[in-house]
Amino acid sequence: MINPTKPNFLYLVWGILFVINIAMIFRVMPEAENRILSASDTPEKVELLDVEVFGFDEEKVHQIMTALGPEGRKQYIRFHRHDDFIFPFSYAIFLSITLFLLAGKRFRNKIQVIIASAIPLFAMLADFIENHFITLICKQYPDIETGIIQTASLANSAKSLFLIITFGLAILLLIGNAIQRLKRFRKPWFS
Repeated sequence: MINPTKPNFLYLVWGILFVINIAMIFRVMPEAENRILSASDTPEKVELLDVEVFGFDEEKVHQIMTALGPEGRKQYIRFHRHDDFIFPFSYAIFLSITLFLLAGKRFRNKIQVIIASAIPLFAMLADFIENHFITLICKQYPDIETGIIQTASLANSAKSLFLIITFGLAILLLIGNAIQRLKRFRKPWFS
């Protein structure tokens, strides 16, 4: 089994990132969403494209961009340049460390640990691509190129898929590690 090098440092970084992610999820992102909605022409019709699971189509994009209005689109661009620029780094590194620690206890092969740890980084990359193309959508509206919408939607789907794989793998590793630990402490029935 792999013993992660400098586990105390990794746990410290993990803890700091945990706090940052909680702050981002429960404070920063809702405030940013409220900023976007309050600047929108019809906030009740606005859904952020980022939170869609497995993409979106042209019709939905046009509906949302119309509902955002010019000021809402400016705030959405600001959101991608500031708030949603930090969050993908934060969650990806947090999840990578989590998988590294869990996989390091489960797998003997370093390659398996590295592959498991890399999955959240692909989600981060897809998130950055998605953010860039959503920014282009906001800037180009109402004459949005179809390829830009398709690329943003594909990146959204890829982000969702990699995050689902990440959380599924984390759950499986937690269960596997718990079973392995139980087997170690279990006494034989007949001795």
